[in-house]
Amino acid sequence: SDSEILYASASPIVIHDLNSNYQVFFDGHKDDITCFNVSDDGLLCASGEVGKAPCLLIWETALADDITTIGPDQPSNAPYVRGLVARLGKGFFSRGICATAFSCDKKYVAAVSCDDNHCMGVWSVATGELLANMVTGSGVPPQIRTLAWSPGSYQDTGFINKDHEEVPCDILVTGGEHNYLRFWSFKRPNKQGIGAQLSDRGHRTGKELASPPKSHNCSLFVPREDCDDPVALQYDVLTAGDNGCVYLW
Repeated sequence: SDSEILYASASPIVIHDLNSNYQVFFDGHKDDITCFNVSDDGLLCASGEVGKAPCLLIWETALADDITTIGPDQPSNAPYVRGLVARLGKGFFSRGICATAFSCDKKYVAAVSCDDNHCMGVWSVATGELLANMVTGSGVPPQIRTLAWSPGSYQDTGFINKDHEEVPCDILVTGGEHNYLRFWSFKRPNKQGIGAQLSDRGHRTGKELASPPKSHNCSLFVPREDCDDPVALQYDVLTAGDNGCVYLW
């Protein structure tokens, strides 16, 4: 509901009702939570953890008792976890998970590993299948501070990959330390579930506008001004640097 907030407290996630001061807990993680993201409609949460073999857990914020866990990474002898929908990324993540984000329609979820290459994967929430993955950037983890997914599909991603023009694509953005910022085009799979692809492009900060930050700490999609796209609303990106500046891309 509008009166509820979520926050992590070591391994549980707390759902706190501000009106009643009532709390419920999602306790599916075995180690400390490193990131989480709630879908646009507030119904699903994706949460990542630290550990030797971390997984990304997808769960319903209502914490209903009649949820059936899906996905190939659900052990047959796993204990029952109230609200758990899917357990993703077994064997993909290393050390922990830096960041995660849902697509606008919550059909897909992306997450970045804490390995030295900060590998990012995109999974189908319905099947638990890994659809696409790429290296985001090398360095001592965790260097990725932010991951955001465009609020709409059918984005104009031709500036990232010309082969993605005229096909359903989403834009993702990753940001972090050492002035790291990259834009990603996610080409959605076809009806048979094949053909998904990630492509990326870096950024350039105009020196006449502002000095570049040492780190991009958070990001947000905003509607593009004077957008006349007949298919879908297009979005630009805001990032916040550690130097106190906000950048529009």
